[in-house]
Amino acid sequence: MSIMYPTIFTLAMQDLGEHTHTGTSYMISSLLGGAIFPIIMAAVDDATGVTACGFFMPAIGFIIVFLYAVWGCKIPQCVLDTKGSSLQGGKATV
Repeated sequence: MSIMYPTIFTLAMQDLGEHTHTGTSYMISSLLGGAIFPIIMAAVDDATGVTACGFFMPAIGFIIVFLYAVWGCKIPQCVLDTKGSSLQGGKATV
């Protein structure tokens, strides 16, 4: 699980340009999820009486991170076309 944050952080900060400061602020603020998930896991465990059910919460997080890594961090070609940019070697260039 520890590899998730630096991976997401790096993907999210790529090519932000002048918005990098704002983007990093939002990413650092997202660390709050690490404090909220255990509370939700405990509530699910208490409600169901089955400890394993609480572990569906981190599974949801892993799925979201996977989807972000596969699709969410990519800049759609239509957005690049409107900015006069192009994709070369998988990276956005202006």
